[in-house]
Amino acid sequence: MGFMDCNVCGKKFQNKSNLLLHVRTHTNELPFKCQTCGKRYTAKQSLQYHIRAAHIGERPYLCDLCDYSASKKLSLYRHRMVHMGIKEHLCPFCEKRFAQFAVAHVHIVRHIGEKYFPCEHCHKEFSTSFQRRRHSLFKHREQLNQREM
Repeated sequence: MGFMDCNVCGKKFQNKSNLLLHVRTHTNELPFKCQTCGKRYTAKQSLQYHIRAAHIGERPYLCDLCDYSASKKLSLYRHRMVHMGIKEHLCPFCEKRFAQFAVAHVHIVRHIGEKYFPCEHCHKEFSTSFQRRRHSLFKHREQLNQREM
């Protein structure tokens, strides 16, 4: 089975379900809504993690070096890498290293300057879906609240 490419940014995926989840980051589609606080997610699993962590307070994964706790095993693993000083994610532009992929990705995108995430309200473009989400929450909160009604 071959790889499938995102037609927006070219990122490659091994299966259709992962590609569809990824495409939601470009379209800002958030079909899974928390019934407690209204926060929305691209994937059902993300909503389930949110409910356990934010509303139930379930954080069973504990760091043995500090008081950090996590709702996901992967989050604890990434946290431990910071303690250990492991920085396996390298920026190909300036050779700066990062412990966490997401932080490295945001850094690299700044070098490239490409913006694949347009705001659906004002069409300003952003380098990451997080930046677009933060922009929407601060600049378009009223429109977002009306959409949820």
